[in-house]
Amino acid sequence: MRAQVVISSLDPRGLALLTGDLDASRQWISGQPGTAQRLDTQRELVAASVLSEVAQATGGEFFHNNNDLKAGFGALVGSPVYYVLAFAPSDLKPDGRFHTLKVKLVEKPKNMSVQARSGYFAPRNKAEAEAEARQQAVFDTETKAQEQIREAMFSKADSRQLPVGLGGKLSEGPGGTRQLSIVSHLDAKPLHFQKEGERNLNTVTFVVAVFDQKDDLISGQRKQVGLNLLDAQLQELFKDGVNVSLNFQLKPGIYRIREVVTDSQEHHLSARSTTIQVP
Repeated sequence: MRAQVVISSLDPRGLALLTGDLDASRQWISGQPGTAQRLDTQRELVAASVLSEVAQATGGEFFHNNNDLKAGFGALVGSPVYYVLAFAPSDLKPDGRFHTLKVKLVEKPKNMSVQARSGYFAPRNKAEAEAEARQQAVFDTETKAQEQIREAMFSKADSRQLPVGLGGKLSEGPGGTRQLSIVSHLDAKPLHFQKEGERNLNTVTFVVAVFDQKDDLISGQRKQVGLNLLDAQLQELFKDGVNVSLNFQLKPGIYRIREVVTDSQEHHLSARSTTIQVP
């Protein structure tokens, strides 16, 4: 909770507790009929309460009492539409104390829910408060960049703020599939770098997604390339550029390949789509 980490949990036992369907292989305690089953049930309830408490206290989602684990993992991924609310408490004393927090909707529309932590820790001193503010600023910047990538990935609009080329080839894959090998090349000359001493820093993020003919997302991969170069190494980078390779296993069909590339300094972004047919 101090690190503001959100944890979601899933109980894979589904409805076993409600039906009493416990593992028959567990040992019976001799001379005490029913004791083993009671102990097993208590153990299961304690485990479930831990999953629930961790999720609810950190603002996560707890999926339980449902045998559809695929739906459970889908629920933990998050809703495609969500809003993030934040607030800055006034007159907060830097005493390191825990402050409870309760968030609720005045009116609860259908199919909407709120996930919020049960509270937060105040900073211990002024220096810690300033450090947390800097950390939050970095987090906000990263969150904004991630949302920008997500929006660009699901959009069909092209953007060419960075010079990126995309190539690929098909080869035989396992089980009647074909392997699509993609190579993305970024011309690094337009990149700007953060200067730290003699080092030049930047991070380039490549995201490639595959959509089917119904425009459903089939697969996606993400790679980050951290650039940490001396001045003397920049010319070699400008000559060779940045290259990443990704592989996808696809069944025969027609697909839309969507590529998004962005950098961490200027947050320039390139996004484009291309259609391929897998025979």
